Amino acid sequence: MKKINILLCYVLTFIFLYRPFAIFHIDSNISVAVIVGLMLIYDVIHGGKYILRSIKNKYIFSFLLGIFLSTIYCSIIVAINTSSTINIVDLRIVQHLMIVLYLFAALFIVNNLRINGYSKNKIIEFILNVAFIQGLVCLIMLLFPSTRTIAINSFINSTIFNENDYILRTRVYGLGDSYTYGIPIVNGLLTGLCFYHATNNNKKYFIFLPFIFLVSILNGRTGILIGLLSVFIMILLSKFNKKITAVFWGMVIILLFYLFILVIRNVNPAMYSFINQLFSFTNTRTFNYLTKTALVFPSGWKLVFGTGMRVYGELGLNTIGTSSDIGYVNYIFLGGVIYLLLYVGSFIKFFNNSLKNDKRITSFRYVFIVCLFIACWKGEIFNNLNLVFLLFTLCSVFLTDKKGASNYEN
Repeated sequence: MKKINILLCYVLTFIFLYRPFAIFHIDSNISVAVIVGLMLIYDVIHGGKYILRSIKNKYIFSFLLGIFLSTIYCSIIVAINTSSTINIVDLRIVQHLMIVLYLFAALFIVNNLRINGYSKNKIIEFILNVAFIQGLVCLIMLLFPSTRTIAINSFINSTIFNENDYILRTRVYGLGDSYTYGIPIVNGLLTGLCFYHATNNNKKYFIFLPFIFLVSILNGRTGILIGLLSVFIMILLSKFNKKITAVFWGMVIILLFYLFILVIRNVNPAMYSFINQLFSFTNTRTFNYLTKTALVFPSGWKLVFGTGMRVYGELGLNTIGTSSDIGYVNYIFLGGVIYLLLYVGSFIKFFNNSLKNDKRITSFRYVFIVCLFIACWKGEIFNNLNLVFLLFTLCSVFLTDKKGASNYEN
């Protein structure tokens, strides 16, 4: 029975971390609601030890309160500023509900592992194992291009792109969604976590590291940047007696990355050109867009309270004459500085409080916050459910003890 539970946790973690729903042509929100609903039923039958008791934890409760207040505030601002008919999606209620469901899923998985005897380090390894599996899938798709049809079809099913688009010639590997944003950022962060864990706990995870980072390399420059930056910061923050090991393996990672780029140059010139732009990023159209045109804010009281809308894509072009991908900009246009502090602040506070008392992973806490800032410059990262689930899982790991949720009232 224990092995079945662990296998189930692997399947659930992969599903919630990478969200491969489009492969099966099923709606992700409905699927998540059904899965978490079954988790809650199972939890109630077993006395709430997997999810419901966990809500008594002061950090989890305050986070849920922050999300609830964000939802109410955002709904009011959208309703006030919208003259046409609005629905539950416009009010951001569905988006915020999904965040709560993903938190419940993370609590269910982590407490299940805890009750089955997993220590904090073992759960960290469990998460890295899931990322390693995705790396193997990406490697198979790279070596056997015909298998990549699964990823291509999944991407087309969940986006507006078609099979002739440039993105499909340069990116999209693995099983999931958010191939060009969420997944590479998630695995970029897990590259840093893997490096930290291998340096401080289990050196065999240095073997896993290239496979985990491969997912970022094949899918997005932001993930590559975050992966390299994570490793660099880890080296700087590592203790003196670990620094030599950290520097050595950091150099190995850079060398492997360089060799891989050389291979890609011959195998896929279009992908090589795309990745190579990372090293001249300040001269690219994307950099100029994110630091100039897209860096726009409302004025006056709208800066404080928001306008009730985002300015992403066509909506921004039609309303303010420009568009912006930047997460902070869209949060401020939607609900102003108040919404930004309520919503984003709830995530940062939850993550910071969850990890602040565990000295073993203090440096990773800093890495995570720095990388979140970078990721939010490229998009609304706190609405990306791939990253949100990773954050919740890590927080749950460091809020539990070996008895699971039974001692959550701290």
